[in-house]
Amino acid sequence: MTEKNNHLGEIASIISSCKRLEEMGNNKTGPRKIIREAIFFIWETGVNKFTKFSKNRARSIRASKVKDIKNLRYDHPIPMKIIIEKLYSLEKINEASVLKVLDKYLKDGGILITKEEDKILNEKGLQSSMPNDWDGIDTLARYKKAEIKLLDY
Repeated sequence: MTEKNNHLGEIASIISSCKRLEEMGNNKTGPRKIIREAIFFIWETGVNKFTKFSKNRARSIRASKVKDIKNLRYDHPIPMKIIIEKLYSLEKINEASVLKVLDKYLKDGGILITKEEDKILNEKGLQSSMPNDWDGIDTLARYKKAEIKLLDY
């Protein structure tokens, strides 16, 4: 297993535990926030990976010109709400199945966009959802619909 994926067992275990908590009647907000944070801190910015606002982080063309990180937003091309649903719908939650979902929908983590671009996503109803005509494959469909151009992605 590559260094990038050496903590997939922990992520799979967290997903399984959180899913069980929901099945036991717990409100879904807490368990899903735990999954979101685990994926962020382990998969997206874990050991030997880019920090949230790293100069090496993928970004929009407009974000590449911003000097102050206060004017940037860390955004997931596929909203985490959708990724978590994909993870919950797995027949078997294990390292291989989690890797398949994360590699397909999250790759190396979020993308930096400007506050203005984030506002455009909100105005178009794409803050936490994909476009209605999303094919389930194009991970950049939200940005294309909002006309947000990415730098070398």
